[in-house]
Amino acid sequence: MQATRTAAAPAVLPVAANGLYTADEFMALPLDLKRYELVRGVLAEVAVTGYEHAEVEANIFRLLDQHVWPRRLGRVTGGGVMFRLQQEPDTLRRPDVAFVRTDRLPARDQRRSYAQFIPELAVEILSPSNTAAEMQDKITEYLRVGVRLVWIVDPVTETVTIHTSDAAPVMLPAGAEITGGEVLPDFRCPVAAFFDLA
Repeated sequence: MQATRTAAAPAVLPVAANGLYTADEFMALPLDLKRYELVRGVLAEVAVTGYEHAEVEANIFRLLDQHVWPRRLGRVTGGGVMFRLQQEPDTLRRPDVAFVRTDRLPARDQRRSYAQFIPELAVEILSPSNTAAEMQDKITEYLRVGVRLVWIVDPVTETVTIHTSDAAPVMLPAGAEITGGEVLPDFRCPVAAFFDLA
């Protein structure tokens, strides 16, 4: 006899009295079907990404980590890590790739949930559903809280747009070379390496 399965009851989501989630409440939610970020206390759905996006993310992670790890400069993380960028109301963002300097890393027992520190570099890879307003909001927020370098990576045009708080954005085509600027001064590679999907 085949066992029957009953649908699970919907989870009761803990929400603060003012209707906004805290970072801790957000991390406790059963978000197993969709990806979210927390933006000023409100759930914000993140675009579902495809295989190409994952390949570009892996390329960027590998290229940065090959530079950072042997020199013990810090840590490079992929898109699974939440960084708290703002408190009360809380904002948790999940950059596709991020770099944090060694001297800014807390003790290991303080790294088991969301990151309560700001990355030096945040990389966002565009998806077809991303809007210009959404991306501008992220860029503004990253720079406002102290992220020193933001790369917006476009797999369709094979370009990287560099954002810093003290200069106008610079778009680099696939034929150009990208550097880590003041954040990773010795890092350099062809932009095309980000999009090497062969």
